[in-house]
Amino acid sequence: MKNFIVAGVIVSAAFLTGCNDKVYDTDYWFAHQDEAKQTLEKCQSGEVANQNCDNARAAISKQKSLDWNKQHSSVEWPPKSKDQKQ
Repeated sequence: MKNFIVAGVIVSAAFLTGCNDKVYDTDYWFAHQDEAKQTLEKCQSGEVANQNCDNARAAISKQKSLDWNKQHSSVEWPPKSKDQKQ
C-alpha cells in the first residue's frame, strides 16, 4: 500500500511539473517583443500566471525605455566604438 501511495505522489508531481510552461528570462522576451506582448495579454486574462509574466513585462518596459531615450536624446545609445565612428 505504501508503494502505491508513493508511486501516486511521484506520478502526480511529474504530471503537475509537466503542465507548467517553460519560463524564459528577460533577455529572451526582449529579443521576442511580439511574443512578450501576447504573453502579457494572457497574463492579464489569467491564462498564464508564472514568472514569464514578470519577465515579459520587464522586457517590454526595457524596450519602451530604450525607445523613449532614442526619441528624447541627442546622445547616441549605445555609443559607437571608435572604429564605427566616421
